[in-house]
Amino acid sequence: PRSTPKPSSAASDVYKRQILHPLLEEPLVALDLALPGLRRLSLRAGVNTGEQMVIFETADDEPPALEVDMPISCVLLLSDGTPVNLLGSNYIFEEVAGRRFRISAASFFQVNTPVTERLIELVASYLDLMGGEVLLDAYCGVGTFGLSLAERVGQVIGIEENPFAVADADFNAGELENVTLIEGRVEDVLPDLDERIDVAILDPPRGGCEPEALQALSELAPSRIVYVSCDPATLARDVRRLGEAGYVLVEAQPIDMFPQTYHLESVALLRRADCESG
Repeated sequence: PRSTPKPSSAASDVYKRQILHPLLEEPLVALDLALPGLRRLSLRAGVNTGEQMVIFETADDEPPALEVDMPISCVLLLSDGTPVNLLGSNYIFEEVAGRRFRISAASFFQVNTPVTERLIELVASYLDLMGGEVLLDAYCGVGTFGLSLAERVGQVIGIEENPFAVADADFNAGELENVTLIEGRVEDVLPDLDERIDVAILDPPRGGCEPEALQALSELAPSRIVYVSCDPATLARDVRRLGEAGYVLVEAQPIDMFPQTYHLESVALLRRADCESG
């Protein structure tokens, strides 16, 4: 068999730069770590704001000793999820689709800003908003989808379990007066929700939605559900469950959120069977 030559170091550098944004490459190259208790190190950057952050997670919640000569925020994320400022701030700002978002170290945010803007466009297209709908944004995080679409609907109801993300979403809502945020697990909040829900966005973690959340959502009977997923297997499972509850899968669009990896983001549109032709 013929052997495949290994890429040169120069070629490897080119491949790396095609994946890694320079705002992430800069602190990565500058890091000089000797921390035996380090469990995880995360880098974040607002590619449209220039802000950078390093997040440390250690086995014993002990902070590392730092010497920093660049404008960057450093945060220790404790084992209970609480962020502790080591340097700078415990959040960065990013601008997506014309809106500015505060993102705390403990809050989830999509890792690819240009593709996130495409995600928002696709979600809006699937929802086919007319202007007066009540939009449910489940697993809303810092408000990426719901707040971006708030001016196109009558009301946004966001549900999020992470208290730091809820605080971010509240900050990010700013002047918007048609946004209601509820802190709690989606499967706990939805059964007690009294508001009419016209359309819904689901953006759950990799494990997907709990059956109780899907059952409660189907009872609220939104005409359209847009499901944003980073795991095709749990998406397929939850689409099947929604199908059993009276929804029809209309379309699913994969998006390359994570280039040169096997991970895949997908956006699926579901309609209630009795609204399919509407």
